[in-house]
Amino acid sequence: MASYNYTKMICDLCRKKVDIHIYTAFSQVHWEEVDGDSHHEITPWKHIDLSVLFKTEQTEGTPCEPYFNINTLDICPECYDRLLNQWPIVAFGAQGYNTYESKGAEEK
Repeated sequence: MASYNYTKMICDLCRKKVDIHIYTAFSQVHWEEVDGDSHHEITPWKHIDLSVLFKTEQTEGTPCEPYFNINTLDICPECYDRLLNQWPIVAFGAQGYNTYESKGAEEK
């Protein structure tokens, strides 16, 4: 049995707006962009938790000492690919034995 869901997605990074039809058929999830009467399959968007650097406090929006906070963002496939290439800290390892590097470290 297939299930259907229509929603509007807005990328939190580039602000791209897309009407999306998400449906499940035969245990597979399909994403389609809806443009008028036409539908075409697209790469699924990401709904992920990211550490974000804030430079304003969140009550009044006034400048403050920068701090990190984890926020859930909706990210389009294009911005997700760009993030993978720009992310400043990279981790390697497994089962808790990880090493971390600043992405610019290998360029020094």
